[in-house]
Amino acid sequence: MLAGACAHAAAARHQTGHFYGLGPAGSRLMRRFFVAFAGLAGLLVSLAPGAVPAAGLTNREILMHCSGCDMAGMDLHGQNLSGIRFEGTNLRGANLQGANLRNAIFEGTNLDNSDMRRADLRNARFEGTSLRGTHFDGAQLDGAMFEGVNLSDGVLSGLSDGAARSMLNRCEGCNLANVSLAGHDLHGVRLEGANMRGMDLHGANLDGAQLEGVNLDGAHLQSANFHSAELLGSNLRNSDARNANFQNAVVCSDDTTTINDHGARSVIVGKTDCVELGGTDLHGANFTGARHCVWLGDGTQPRCKPATAQMLQQYGHANLSGAIGL
Repeated sequence: MLAGACAHAAAARHQTGHFYGLGPAGSRLMRRFFVAFAGLAGLLVSLAPGAVPAAGLTNREILMHCSGCDMAGMDLHGQNLSGIRFEGTNLRGANLQGANLRNAIFEGTNLDNSDMRRADLRNARFEGTSLRGTHFDGAQLDGAMFEGVNLSDGVLSGLSDGAARSMLNRCEGCNLANVSLAGHDLHGVRLEGANMRGMDLHGANLDGAQLEGVNLDGAHLQSANFHSAELLGSNLRNSDARNANFQNAVVCSDDTTTINDHGARSVIVGKTDCVELGGTDLHGANFTGARHCVWLGDGTQPRCKPATAQMLQQYGHANLSGAIGL
């Protein structure tokens, strides 16, 4: 029972000690309240799809006040759960097929092996959520945001290019280690700070992708398209980037420090930093038009100039043997 699970979670948090500074009598009174509420709630609602609890309560209303609930294996398919915040909730193995989860927030939630096929997840937010073995086939993912989420256990398998692109369009700090997206069209994805160690991206299209600070150590990048991508602070050490396209990509930048002195603003440009390419195979890689850009922090477009072989060698430790365009 959903209400019983939620009430039990609340009561369990106050089994010992005093309740928020109340004396022993107050604590006993509050514990009796939680036990009574759990018993009453258990009579109000069951989780059969479409069931409406007594006393006018709905599954949706109870979920809106259910933090840390254990809902493992529950059947919520087809239900309207739009805008619900699932905080610390256990939804492992839950059936959410076709559910309306638009604008929902999953924070610290366990969704391992859950079924979200054909669910409406537009503008939903997943933060620190576990998604091992979760199925998203046919789900609507436009505008969904994934932050600090582990996508390394088959979550992206079977998704169309459009669905995979939607999932990765706002996926900062995600774990994609050893995932294969070879040949996929991933243009414009935003993966800042993502762990992409050992990924297979050979032949993938990453045109215009935001890849600042990503870890692509040991990745398979043969013939991948990084045209106009931003690779500042990224690690491509020991990767295979033969015949990769880095044309017009931002591969180097300078540190900047902004000083405001009585309304006078000035920017000090510091040392140069380039994408790390030590041990990377760059035979046939094309760096024509690759850029060195500096952001001055004033809302204007960055100041860019051509990146040079010397920059990539000195600051990115690149072996440019066989590379072209520099």
